[in-house]
Amino acid sequence: MAVPPLLAGAKRKENRILPAILAALVTADAAWWAGATGFGQTVQTRALLTAVDLIALLLLLIGGRALRAAVGGHLERQGIARQDYRQRRYEILLALLVGGAVLADALALESAAGVLCIGAATITLVRVMPWQLHRTVFHPQLWTLALGYLWLVPGLVLKGIAQLVENLPVSGLLHGIGVGALGTLTLVMMARTTTLRARKPIAAFRDIGIAALLVSAAACSRLLTPVVHTGQHGLLWLAAAAWSSAFLILLARLWRTPVPARS
Repeated sequence: MAVPPLLAGAKRKENRILPAILAALVTADAAWWAGATGFGQTVQTRALLTAVDLIALLLLLIGGRALRAAVGGHLERQGIARQDYRQRRYEILLALLVGGAVLADALALESAAGVLCIGAATITLVRVMPWQLHRTVFHPQLWTLALGYLWLVPGLVLKGIAQLVENLPVSGLLHGIGVGALGTLTLVMMARTTTLRARKPIAAFRDIGIAALLVSAAACSRLLTPVVHTGQHGLLWLAAAAWSSAFLILLARLWRTPVPARS
Protein backbone atom coordinates (compact mmCIF):
# COMPACT_ATOMS: atom_id res chain seq x y z
CA MET A 1 0.00 0.00 0.00
CA ALA A 2 2.87 2.40 0.74
CA VAL A 3 4.94 1.66 -2.36
CA PRO A 4 2.79 3.32 -5.11
CA PRO A 5 2.50 6.76 -3.43
CA LEU A 6 6.19 6.68 -2.50
CA LEU A 7 7.13 5.97 -6.11
CA ALA A 8 4.82 8.70 -7.38
CA GLY A 9 6.19 11.24 -4.90
CA ALA A 10 9.88 10.55 -5.51
CA LYS A 11 11.34 13.81 -6.83
CA ARG A 12 14.83 12.35 -7.27
CA LYS A 13 15.58 9.05 -8.96
CA GLU A 14 17.58 7.76 -6.01
CA ASN A 15 14.51 8.19 -3.77
CA ARG A 16 12.90 5.29 -5.61
CA ILE A 17 15.10 2.95 -3.63
CA LEU A 18 12.92 3.55 -0.54
CA PRO A 19 9.78 1.73 -1.79
CA ALA A 20 12.09 -0.98 -3.13
CA ILE A 21 13.47 -1.44 0.41
CA LEU A 22 9.94 -1.72 1.80
CA ALA A 23 9.01 -4.32 -0.82
CA ALA A 24 12.21 -6.26 -0.06
CA LEU A 25 11.42 -6.20 3.67
CA VAL A 26 8.02 -7.75 2.98
CA THR A 27 9.75 -10.46 0.94
CA ALA A 28 12.29 -11.13 3.70
CA ASP A 29 9.49 -11.38 6.25
CA ALA A 30 7.61 -13.85 4.05
CA ALA A 31 10.80 -15.90 3.63
CA TRP A 32 11.31 -16.02 7.41
CA TRP A 33 7.79 -17.35 7.94
CA ALA A 34 8.30 -19.83 5.11
CA GLY A 35 11.36 -21.10 6.98
CA ALA A 36 9.34 -21.31 10.19
CA THR A 37 6.61 -23.37 8.56
CA GLY A 38 8.68 -26.04 6.90
CA PHE A 39 11.53 -24.73 4.74
CA GLY A 40 14.04 -24.93 7.57
CA GLN A 41 16.38 -22.91 9.75
CA THR A 42 18.70 -21.99 6.87
CA VAL A 43 15.94 -20.06 5.10
CA GLN A 44 15.10 -18.25 8.35
CA THR A 45 18.75 -17.28 8.89
CA ARG A 46 19.08 -15.95 5.34
CA ALA A 47 15.86 -13.96 5.76
CA LEU A 48 16.95 -12.55 9.12
CA LEU A 49 20.34 -11.34 7.88
CA THR A 50 18.78 -9.89 4.73
CA ALA A 51 16.15 -8.03 6.75
CA VAL A 52 18.79 -6.58 9.09
CA ASP A 53 20.74 -5.33 6.05
CA LEU A 54 17.59 -3.72 4.65
CA ILE A 55 16.79 -2.03 7.97
CA ALA A 56 20.37 -0.75 8.18
CA LEU A 57 20.07 0.67 4.66
CA LEU A 58 16.78 2.37 5.50
CA LEU A 59 18.30 3.94 8.62
CA LEU A 60 21.45 5.00 6.76
CA LEU A 61 19.42 6.87 4.15
CA ILE A 62 16.38 8.24 6.01
CA GLY A 63 18.09 8.57 9.40
CA GLY A 64 21.06 10.25 7.78
CA ARG A 65 18.86 12.82 6.05
CA ALA A 66 16.95 13.57 9.25
CA LEU A 67 20.12 13.94 11.32
CA ARG A 68 21.93 16.07 8.76
CA ALA A 69 18.94 18.40 8.37
CA ALA A 70 18.43 18.78 12.13
CA VAL A 71 22.11 19.44 12.90
CA GLY A 72 22.54 21.68 9.84
CA GLY A 73 19.57 23.81 10.87
CA HIS A 74 21.00 24.11 14.38
CA LEU A 75 24.38 25.23 13.02
CA GLU A 76 22.77 27.85 10.80
CA ARG A 77 20.78 29.27 13.72
CA GLN A 78 24.03 29.50 15.70
CA GLY A 79 25.78 31.29 12.82
CA ILE A 80 28.20 28.38 12.27
CA ALA A 81 29.22 27.56 8.70
CA ARG A 82 28.05 24.15 7.48
CA GLN A 83 30.46 21.71 5.86
CA ASP A 84 28.06 18.89 4.96
CA TYR A 85 28.11 19.13 1.19
CA ARG A 86 28.35 16.44 -1.51
CA GLN A 87 26.12 14.08 0.41
CA ARG A 88 24.37 12.46 -2.53
CA ARG A 89 27.45 10.51 -3.56
CA TYR A 90 27.64 8.95 -0.09
CA GLU A 91 24.02 7.84 -0.29
CA ILE A 92 24.63 6.14 -3.63
CA LEU A 93 27.79 4.44 -2.34
CA LEU A 94 26.05 3.24 0.82
CA ALA A 95 23.15 1.94 -1.25
CA LEU A 96 25.57 -0.03 -3.40
CA LEU A 97 27.51 -1.46 -0.44
CA VAL A 98 24.55 -2.43 1.74
CA GLY A 99 22.52 -3.47 -1.29
CA GLY A 100 25.38 -5.80 -2.16
CA ALA A 101 25.30 -7.16 1.40
CA VAL A 102 21.58 -7.84 0.99
CA LEU A 103 22.26 -9.99 -2.08
CA ALA A 104 25.26 -11.67 -0.48
CA ASP A 105 23.31 -12.60 2.64
CA ALA A 106 20.40 -13.87 0.57
CA LEU A 107 22.82 -16.11 -1.37
CA ALA A 108 24.73 -17.26 1.75
CA LEU A 109 27.95 -15.49 0.72
CA GLU A 110 29.00 -14.76 4.30
CA SER A 111 32.48 -13.37 3.68
CA ALA A 112 31.31 -11.02 0.92
CA ALA A 113 28.49 -9.73 3.11
CA GLY A 114 30.91 -9.16 5.99
CA VAL A 115 33.35 -7.16 3.87
CA LEU A 116 30.54 -5.04 2.41
CA CYS A 117 29.10 -4.28 5.85
CA ILE A 118 32.49 -3.18 7.20
CA GLY A 119 32.93 -1.03 4.09
CA ALA A 120 29.53 0.58 4.67
CA ALA A 121 30.46 1.32 8.30
CA THR A 122 33.66 3.02 7.14
CA ILE A 123 31.82 5.17 4.58
CA THR A 124 29.23 6.09 7.22
CA LEU A 125 31.96 7.30 9.57
CA VAL A 126 33.54 9.36 6.79
CA ARG A 127 30.13 10.74 5.85
CA VAL A 128 29.31 12.13 9.30
CA MET A 129 32.66 13.81 9.93
CA PRO A 130 31.68 17.11 8.24
CA TRP A 131 28.36 17.21 10.11
CA GLN A 132 30.05 18.65 13.26
CA LEU A 133 28.16 16.35 15.60
CA HIS A 134 30.36 17.44 18.51
CA ARG A 135 28.39 20.68 18.57
CA THR A 136 25.23 18.78 19.61
CA VAL A 137 26.46 17.46 22.97
CA PHE A 138 24.47 20.01 25.00
CA HIS A 139 21.29 19.57 22.95
CA PRO A 140 19.52 16.26 23.71
CA GLN A 141 17.07 16.77 20.86
CA LEU A 142 20.10 16.48 18.55
CA TRP A 143 22.65 14.20 20.23
CA THR A 144 20.02 11.51 20.73
CA LEU A 145 19.51 11.41 16.96
CA ALA A 146 23.27 11.34 16.46
CA LEU A 147 23.64 8.51 18.99
CA GLY A 148 21.11 6.35 17.15
CA TYR A 149 22.72 7.00 13.78
CA LEU A 150 26.25 6.38 15.03
CA TRP A 151 25.17 2.99 16.41
CA LEU A 152 25.10 1.89 12.76
CA VAL A 153 28.89 2.05 12.62
CA PRO A 154 29.71 -0.54 15.34
CA GLY A 155 26.55 -2.43 14.40
CA LEU A 156 27.70 -2.98 10.82
CA VAL A 157 31.29 -3.66 11.90
CA LEU A 158 30.21 -6.33 14.40
CA LYS A 159 27.96 -8.00 11.85
CA GLY A 160 30.81 -7.97 9.34
CA ILE A 161 33.33 -9.40 11.80
CA ALA A 162 30.93 -12.16 12.84
CA GLN A 163 30.51 -13.15 9.20
CA LEU A 164 34.26 -13.18 8.56
CA VAL A 165 35.37 -14.97 11.73
CA GLU A 166 34.34 -18.53 12.46
CA ASN A 167 32.68 -19.51 15.74
CA LEU A 168 31.23 -16.03 16.33
CA PRO A 169 27.41 -16.05 16.69
CA VAL A 170 26.30 -13.61 14.01
CA SER A 171 22.69 -13.54 15.26
CA GLY A 172 23.90 -12.44 18.70
CA LEU A 173 25.89 -9.55 17.21
CA LEU A 174 23.02 -8.03 15.25
CA HIS A 175 21.79 -6.05 18.24
CA GLY A 176 24.01 -3.06 17.45
CA ILE A 177 21.72 -2.46 14.47
CA GLY A 178 18.48 -3.92 15.82
CA VAL A 179 18.59 -2.45 19.33
CA GLY A 180 21.19 0.33 19.28
CA ALA A 181 20.40 2.00 15.95
CA LEU A 182 16.81 1.00 15.23
CA GLY A 183 15.69 1.20 18.84
CA THR A 184 17.22 4.62 19.49
CA LEU A 185 16.14 6.22 16.22
CA THR A 186 12.60 4.86 16.58
CA LEU A 187 12.31 6.22 20.11
CA VAL A 188 13.76 9.63 19.27
CA MET A 189 11.78 10.11 16.05
CA MET A 190 8.50 9.17 17.77
CA ALA A 191 9.20 11.75 20.46
CA ARG A 192 10.26 14.43 17.96
CA THR A 193 7.28 13.88 15.68
CA THR A 194 4.75 13.95 18.51
CA THR A 195 6.32 17.06 20.03
CA LEU A 196 6.36 18.93 16.72
CA ARG A 197 2.76 17.97 15.89
CA ALA A 198 1.70 19.24 19.32
CA ARG A 199 3.56 22.52 18.63
CA LYS A 200 5.64 22.08 21.79
CA PRO A 201 9.26 23.24 22.23
CA ILE A 202 11.51 20.43 21.07
CA ALA A 203 14.44 21.63 23.17
CA ALA A 204 12.97 20.07 26.35
CA PHE A 205 14.28 16.59 25.60
CA ARG A 206 16.09 15.56 28.78
CA ASP A 207 13.75 12.63 29.38
CA ILE A 208 14.38 11.32 25.87
CA GLY A 209 18.11 11.73 26.46
CA ILE A 210 17.83 9.40 29.46
CA ALA A 211 15.69 7.00 27.44
CA ALA A 212 18.21 6.95 24.58
CA LEU A 213 21.03 6.11 26.99
CA LEU A 214 18.92 3.28 28.40
CA VAL A 215 18.43 1.86 24.91
CA SER A 216 22.21 1.99 24.42
CA ALA A 217 22.65 0.15 27.72
CA ALA A 218 20.21 -2.49 26.49
CA ALA A 219 22.15 -2.82 23.22
CA CYS A 220 25.48 -3.21 25.03
CA SER A 221 24.02 -5.85 27.35
CA ARG A 222 22.62 -7.84 24.43
CA LEU A 223 25.90 -7.63 22.53
CA LEU A 224 27.84 -8.90 25.55
CA THR A 225 25.47 -11.80 26.23
CA PRO A 226 26.72 -14.22 23.52
CA VAL A 227 30.43 -13.58 24.13
CA VAL A 228 30.68 -13.89 27.94
CA HIS A 229 30.90 -17.22 29.72
CA THR A 230 29.07 -16.28 32.93
CA GLY A 231 26.32 -13.86 33.87
CA GLN A 232 24.35 -14.21 30.64
CA HIS A 233 21.04 -14.43 32.47
CA GLY A 234 21.75 -11.22 34.36
CA LEU A 235 22.73 -9.39 31.16
CA LEU A 236 19.47 -10.41 29.53
CA TRP A 237 17.48 -9.11 32.49
CA LEU A 238 19.50 -5.87 32.44
CA ALA A 239 18.79 -5.43 28.73
CA ALA A 240 15.09 -6.09 29.23
CA ALA A 241 14.85 -3.67 32.16
CA ALA A 242 16.75 -0.91 30.33
CA TRP A 243 14.73 -1.31 27.12
CA SER A 244 11.40 -1.37 28.95
CA SER A 245 12.31 1.65 31.07
CA ALA A 246 13.30 3.62 27.96
CA PHE A 247 9.98 3.05 26.25
CA LEU A 248 8.02 3.69 29.43
CA ILE A 249 9.68 7.12 29.46
CA LEU A 250 8.55 7.59 25.86
CA LEU A 251 5.03 6.43 26.77
CA ALA A 252 4.90 9.02 29.57
CA ARG A 253 5.90 11.75 27.10
CA LEU A 254 3.31 10.66 24.56
CA TRP A 255 0.67 10.53 27.30
CA ARG A 256 1.28 14.11 28.41
CA THR A 257 1.66 15.55 24.89
CA PRO A 258 -1.83 16.00 23.43
CA VAL A 259 -1.80 16.16 19.64
CA PRO A 260 -4.34 18.60 18.08
CA ALA A 261 -7.17 16.83 16.29
CA ARG A 262 -7.24 17.13 12.50
CA SER A 263 -9.96 19.35 11.06
